[in-house]
Amino acid sequence: RIEYYKALDVLIDSYKVNNQNYSCTIIGKGDLKEVFGIDVLPIGITHVNEYIPDEEIAKYIRRARLVVLPYRDATGTQIIQTVFYYGKPIVATDVGAFPEYITDEVDGIIVAPENASELNKGINRLLADNKLRETMGSNGRTKIEKMFSNKNIIAQYISALKSV
Repeated sequence: RIEYYKALDVLIDSYKVNNQNYSCTIIGKGDLKEVFGIDVLPIGITHVNEYIPDEEIAKYIRRARLVVLPYRDATGTQIIQTVFYYGKPIVATDVGAFPEYITDEVDGIIVAPENASELNKGINRLLADNKLRETMGSNGRTKIEKMFSNKNIIAQYISALKSV
């Protein structure tokens, strides 16, 4: 869903910072003009303007080299866990619970919110460095595997029961 708090206008502005050598896909139903005042997208940016079920979102994530979450505000989102599951790094803003899920310089890059230049630098840094991108993606996948392993979940459950 296209919402103001997701700051897609900042993502689009970051794309315009310099001549891009990559394409960008915005996924989610909504009117970019109504929400952000954007009439025409720059060449290289496409908008999939429809509801995408989870199983199809996975297809987009698998094809991506990285995922960008340029939010102005957020409490949390399940997309981070999904992106990490597929071994992709994330460039996200320092809002809400994002820094709790994304470890800066380990499995993603955290940037200041509403800063198109900083967002652009983070995106381009990962796109230019295949090894860094692969390492961060792998680190994210490892984090999710540990966090949601049966052993870890059972240990947390036992700990919670003991505290009652």
